[in-house]
Amino acid sequence: MNCSRRRFLHSSAFLALGAGLACRRTERPWNGFRYAMCNEAMHGMAWEEQCRLVAEAGFTGIEIAPFTLVKAGVEELTPVHRREMVRAMRDHGLSCAGLHWLLVAPPAGLHCTANDAAVRSRTWSYVHRLID
Repeated sequence: MNCSRRRFLHSSAFLALGAGLACRRTERPWNGFRYAMCNEAMHGMAWEEQCRLVAEAGFTGIEIAPFTLVKAGVEELTPVHRREMVRAMRDHGLSCAGLHWLLVAPPAGLHCTANDAAVRSRTWSYVHRLID
């Protein structure tokens, strides 16, 4: 295909026009970025206290590192405990921004791409238990 400067400018103009038409005006104005903090920095503190500190520091979300909340594994976080965690986040105006350090011990020995099928199976089983 032979591309002249005229054809290039013509095509670019149509692409820019199409991109502009595809953008819709939103009803809400942009309020800036929302920031979150990982609870790993407060390892050892009560969850409620972690949420309070994160909110007071001006963050709108908290990223949860499960290993900071358990001694042996995620099974310690019962459905009731998880609901209490959600309540604490909401009480402080926070949302869960994500999960962090999912395969850090406890439990030890987790690896998603290990050659050993038993290790992979145990790892994915653990990941499924992280899900509500």
